[in-house]
Amino acid sequence: AGALAGVRILDFTRYQQGPYATVVLSDLGAEVVKVEHPDGEPGRTWGLDKEGFSAYFEAHTGEEVDTLDLRKEEARAVARRLVPMFDVVVENFRPG
Repeated sequence: AGALAGVRILDFTRYQQGPYATVVLSDLGAEVVKVEHPDGEPGRTWGLDKEGFSAYFEAHTGEEVDTLDLRKEEARAVARRLVPMFDVVVENFRPG
């Protein structure tokens, strides 16, 4: 369960701080759906060992992952339809 059980979070974050924040929210019981670029979260390649294991990325447990290429209008339309289905949207896009 957890303090945030029942809270749905749509996660558009990349790199370190944003994904870490949503992992913490997931650990507190929130349902987190992470939206990644089709190439995957850049953090997936950080600190890879010989077998391709990334301890940094493996910490992202408890999140469902979907892919959207937000550079394409049809993907942005899907994202706009998803937003109302969630309680919280987290993003760390560049300004503009």
